Amino acid sequence: MNTNVAHQSRRAIGFAILSAALYALYPPIAKVLVVSAPPAILAALLYLGTGIGMTALFPLIHHTKAGQQEVSLSRADIPALVVVIITNIFAGVLMNVGIKLTSAGNISLLSNFEIVATTCLALVFFS
Repeated sequence: MNTNVAHQSRRAIGFAILSAALYALYPPIAKVLVVSAPPAILAALLYLGTGIGMTALFPLIHHTKAGQQEVSLSRADIPALVVVIITNIFAGVLMNVGIKLTSAGNISLLSNFEIVATTCLALVFFS
């Protein structure tokens, strides 16, 4: 394996592990915070923090090879983008409502099931 490819592979694995660790931290922190903040406000703060974090990380992770350009979104992509944004907002709020109303064990099981459900939906919609 090329050393550059091996380096990129290790870096990608590191980002994936960091992402999983940060994702796993959210439910216990939200369980504590949802007592004093409404679920919608907590979801808004989650997305605000995500936006700030991605803005800070963007220079580190955004690399295009010389001579390559990224494809821009077209007008035809806008309806799908709007649907994704709206469903993500509802998902964040509903997740916080669920965190508020259920036990830590249920949250853990449902968070693990999210991966399976996402995979099944991707199979249905993208194959």
